[in-house]
Amino acid sequence: QGMSIPALFAQKGEGFFRDAESAAARLAAARRGTVIATGGGMVLRSENMETLGATGIICFLDRPPGLIAAGDLAGRPLIGGDRDRVFSLYTQRIELYKKYAEYTIDGGKTVAEAAHELLARLEGKL
Repeated sequence: QGMSIPALFAQKGEGFFRDAESAAARLAAARRGTVIATGGGMVLRSENMETLGATGIICFLDRPPGLIAAGDLAGRPLIGGDRDRVFSLYTQRIELYKKYAEYTIDGGKTVAEAAHELLARLEGKL
């Protein structure tokens, strides 16, 4: 879309962003041999998750909301600097994340540990 996510939200609104996100999910799902890292709101539209799940394996990196809230929130327009909003969004979305995930990885681990866990779980699936 040629602009940052916060600018897109501010200028065109969340609905426009979600429509663009759905279009991106369709394009990404058509590719082979790729890793697609989505934002947390991708799960809000069932068609996104069905599209991604039809051609790929959905993994949920379950980062504790406290770790997210402690990090840089500048590029997250739905949070707007309100660290408590991280916990609220997590509570609202956690069941959807669990519903669509074929694998859930503990996001409190180091990147290397999480990658090794995921590879071990995927062994034989690819």
